[in-house]
Amino acid sequence: MLLYYHFFFDILFLIVAFTTQIYKLWILTFNIVDLIALIIGVLVWFPIELARLNFGYKGNINETVS
Repeated sequence: MLLYYHFFFDILFLIVAFTTQIYKLWILTFNIVDLIALIIGVLVWFPIELARLNFGYKGNINETVS
C-alpha cells in the first residue's frame, strides 16, 4: 500500500523539481548545459523509478507471511 502512495509522491516530486528547474533557468542566466542535464536527468530518473516501483510491487505480492 505504501508503494501506491509513493507513486503519487514521485509524480508530485517530478512536477515540483521540473518546474523549479525551469524557473531557475528562466530567472538566472540561460545555460544550454543546464537544460540538457535537466532533460537527461529526468529521462534517466523516470524509467529507473518506474522499474523500482514495479520490482517493489512484485516483491510485496510474492511475499508470504507464515
